Amino acid sequence: MSDRRDPRPTAKLARLAATLIELLPLQFNLLANLKKSYPLVIVGSIETGLPFVRMLALTHILSLTQIGFISVLTAFSIFLEVSTDIAIYRFVYSAPKDRYEEALASAHALALVRGVAISILAVCVAPLVASAVSLGDSWTSFALLGPPMLIRSFENLSPRIAERDFRYWPQVGTMGVTATVSIVVMIIVALITRNYYAMIASTYAQVVALVLASRIFADVPYRIDFRSPLFKTAFRFSYPLLFNGLGLSIAMQGDRFVVAAFFDLKTLAIYSVILLTATVPLTLLNRVLQTTILARFYHASSDPGRLNAEVKLAASVVAVLAALYGGGVVLLLSPVVTLVFGAKFHADPMAMGLLGAAAFTRLARTEPFTSVMLNASRTKRLAASNILTSSALAYMVGASFLDRSINGLLGARLAGELTSWVVTFFMARRAPEGGRFAFTLSTLVALLFFGLACLGSYALGSARDSLLPSLAATVVFVIAVLAWGVVDLRRRMSRLRAAIVQGQTAATDASAS
Repeated sequence: MSDRRDPRPTAKLARLAATLIELLPLQFNLLANLKKSYPLVIVGSIETGLPFVRMLALTHILSLTQIGFISVLTAFSIFLEVSTDIAIYRFVYSAPKDRYEEALASAHALALVRGVAISILAVCVAPLVASAVSLGDSWTSFALLGPPMLIRSFENLSPRIAERDFRYWPQVGTMGVTATVSIVVMIIVALITRNYYAMIASTYAQVVALVLASRIFADVPYRIDFRSPLFKTAFRFSYPLLFNGLGLSIAMQGDRFVVAAFFDLKTLAIYSVILLTATVPLTLLNRVLQTTILARFYHASSDPGRLNAEVKLAASVVAVLAALYGGGVVLLLSPVVTLVFGAKFHADPMAMGLLGAAAFTRLARTEPFTSVMLNASRTKRLAASNILTSSALAYMVGASFLDRSINGLLGARLAGELTSWVVTFFMARRAPEGGRFAFTLSTLVALLFFGLACLGSYALGSARDSLLPSLAATVVFVIAVLAWGVVDLRRRMSRLRAAIVQGQTAATDASAS
């Protein structure tokens, strides 16, 4: 009888209080991390929210045809930028601190080489791309997007690299100035011209503001050095990421070209708005996750036990977030799109389910494997896994013939994400700190919760298009996922603390001997 728990409410409250007291160190640790990282959230919000704010403003000023044209121009610009993105500032992460300025100057030099090449490429391929999407008479509008790519290459990378040491305020200042100038110019030009010139003017204003602001908030003067031995080292680090960028750009923007080629600009406008609403928060989340996780792996690299625990903790965090985000898209996307952009951008239940599944897959496949491979300098593996997201383009072309609908395109997009997920999981299998079992277990549970969200959306019926019922269902879903997440993360945090203590003890014993 003495071993039985007291069923009285006071006893239950006492046990709950004891649990909360036990979790106090974890709570303080999380608060400290949030205090350190919240500027990064601001940076990510500005960086990823800028396209959303642009589209939100333009949908209330311009026609669907003009929005579709802007979507094609944006896809062209982003495709070239991302396909040649070599993440050169990541190279400076691993440079010795006593050679930081030399590494930074070498990175600037390589960025300038890339800028010259990509701007020339943009001008050369502009007529071909414009003709491919039946806009051959407007090819000069595509060509005008080349010079901003060269201007951007003069950015001082120092504010970006400061994130290595958890210093994000330089980026907050840089991105804040850039976004403000870009939005103001875009709205003014849109109100005057009522056409796609607003996007082109906004792009020029954005890159000029970025170059100037990056110099204001940098702690190291802008300098270029082609002769440093680190220039060649930076190139060797970065060139495999060209293939990585190619895969990502096709996965991110290739679908816009397919829609523009097989459908019309109005359909492209609706497709772009729905997809943007679903993916902008995801881009922000990925930005924060990759920066934070990679920095934590960087600081844990000298201790294999701690690094292994960090990877497993990251896998659990990503699984919880994937369930929350994917389920949120399924339950909330339709009423949110209708409320913000209007009834003409309504998303049907099948579209919500496909977008939710694609968002879940992208989030789950990205981390912690991307940071594991970057931390181990396995950029070739990372490129090989991400380039297969381009398989979505082939799926989309087939879908355009078999099922000429937006849902067919979204299904093809999901198929591309699933292909990349499988390959990423395979590529990371040999990483010594992979934590694949922890990732698999957490992801399976997250998938279960995502399935429950889909069932909840089905149960809502026609009420899923109303905000209040969908919001209520989302709240219930979030509470259920967090109840699982707290238990799982508490276990992972406990093991991480034990690994840190063990590493510190081993270091102390080694120094004493």
